[in-house]
Amino acid sequence: MARGPATRLLHIYVSKNNLSKIIRIPFSSNPLFQSSSQKFTLYPSFDPKFRGPSFNKNPFSTVAENENSGNSDVNSKRIVDESVKPSEAGTGIENVDGFKHVASRDPTEIYMELRDSPKSSKQTRAEWYVMGEIFRAFAKSGWACNQALALYIGAAFFPTAVHMFRNFFFKKCQRDVVNYLVSLGPCDEAERFLFPIFAEYCVEELQDEMKRFRSIIESADLTKPHTWFPFARAMKRKVIYHCGPTNSGKTYNALQRFMEAKKGIYCSPLRLLAMEVFDRVNAHGVYCSLQTGQEKKFVPFSNHIACTVEMVSTNDLYDVAVID
Repeated sequence: MARGPATRLLHIYVSKNNLSKIIRIPFSSNPLFQSSSQKFTLYPSFDPKFRGPSFNKNPFSTVAENENSGNSDVNSKRIVDESVKPSEAGTGIENVDGFKHVASRDPTEIYMELRDSPKSSKQTRAEWYVMGEIFRAFAKSGWACNQALALYIGAAFFPTAVHMFRNFFFKKCQRDVVNYLVSLGPCDEAERFLFPIFAEYCVEELQDEMKRFRSIIESADLTKPHTWFPFARAMKRKVIYHCGPTNSGKTYNALQRFMEAKKGIYCSPLRLLAMEVFDRVNAHGVYCSLQTGQEKKFVPFSNHIACTVEMVSTNDLYDVAVID
């Protein structure tokens, strides 16, 4: 008999006493197995008393078989009774009815309770996983990110703030709050419950970041330009608006008044125009310096400056300031 998988299986069955006898069946009796080299093959005949392994109809149920009893149809009582709370079975999750009051509590009170708590209560692995999913969804929430802008928490810093709040919460969380969040899961209701507590945490722990972002917003606010320079607006200034067509003498008249002043500044929209005024004023014997984005030329004893408009100093006082 040739060696192969079939032969190996036959030896296994024989070694386990599962084979009662061997029947030799000639190939000639079956036209499908005609062969000139081999005339016989082996087929096992199983013992009718042999029974394979019996499986329970409910393989994933929480029941335990009574090993002492010989009756396989009788199952023992369930390990987890339906009347017992899941927390008593080891899951660590209590009934929802026991912590419904958490949603109606003041967020400030909950935050102060978390802050003053010495350590977190013990949680199961399943609860830690659900809490991680809740905070991961909270960090990606567009609604929470937009609401955080009112606290001066920018969108770029919001995930970092949520991560810091998550570490604080996991170190201080209490049983009733955790059970309530686990009962909700990662949903909008959990985000709306966490955000007021997150706001209290940011106000107390992230004041520096809030002040920095607030200063950025205020510096980028262009809706109230009259409040930018209160000192200059308090001065008694004379503003002359010279309007006219091309080659009507607007720049010429302004430069005449500019050179007559004791201290003046000329603001040009173009670098080449500022260089032209610089050369013209110095050619008339008036000391004038040049300040542009590309070059700076300081003339000794000069009280006049020709510059581009972005190089103007708003801290100095001038008798005449020409804005071309």
